[in-house]
Amino acid sequence: MQNNIELKPNNKIIHKLNLLFKQNSIANKERILSIIANNYAVLFGLKQDNINVKLLNEQIIGANSELFMGNFNKDAPNTIFINLANIDNPIKIISVIAHELTHLIDNSKNIFIPNDITQNKRAIHNGYLASYHAIKAQINKDNQLIYLYEPLIKYI
Repeated sequence: MQNNIELKPNNKIIHKLNLLFKQNSIANKERILSIIANNYAVLFGLKQDNINVKLLNEQIIGANSELFMGNFNKDAPNTIFINLANIDNPIKIISVIAHELTHLIDNSKNIFIPNDITQNKRAIHNGYLASYHAIKAQINKDNQLIYLYEPLIKYI
């Protein structure tokens, strides 16, 4: 690490994300989350930048009788759905975006199988890694985010 970078505490990132989600309209949250999803997509090697995140707020149960937090559907191949009713913090939203993005990427490669246990395990793993790296992200003295992406790339 370079000596001229002054790092602030990690919780500044989480604080900024919390403020972002408390102070914005649904449309603005969708716009911001779509930017985040597109940035992750590029990082994961997807050659498109038209991914949309749509927010839902529904108390429903998803696959395997688990709380429905997000969804990717082949019928809407450029859209990731995030259900705010079952998500209580922005780091979990990052995790769900990475999870659903894994399915979207599999679909772009024509290998996506809905409810496939192996693909879902990899998507869960990628969600975990994305949330871990979001928590570990730092802010330098120029107020720029510094992420540690390398471990994410090798799992896609």
